[in-house]
Amino acid sequence: MGQKYEHLGAEERGAIFAMKQENRSTREIARVLRRSPATISRELRRNGWKPDHERGPMGRPTIAGGYNAANAGRRAARLRRKPRCERKLHPDGTLWPEVRQYLEAGLSPEQVCAQLERVHPEEPALNVSHETIYHAIYA
Repeated sequence: MGQKYEHLGAEERGAIFAMKQENRSTREIARVLRRSPATISRELRRNGWKPDHERGPMGRPTIAGGYNAANAGRRAARLRRKPRCERKLHPDGTLWPEVRQYLEAGLSPEQVCAQLERVHPEEPALNVSHETIYHAIYA
């Protein structure tokens, strides 16, 4: 359990690109970078690399199997900023004023959750858990 994960940096992506141009294996790259082979293979797969047997015979040969370190870095930065899913309860949303009104009236987040379920039984979009309310309060 004590392992700490760190994202690949630009230097590591550049090293992956250079070693793939030299036709080095995923395990060899992982050993040099002191990373898990799974981390390297995931990075390659997510960013366009394909082994020789999966590439078609037509067209120009791709450099480093199609992996591009600069594009991979841009993609990683874009995905890091983008949330996996939109928050259900945020200050600009339609539900926040109602939740805030209940909280200001002295209800706990658990009570607000129950009240919303009573008021909006057929609309799951207008129901939130007490954990969601706590996250919105402390965010």
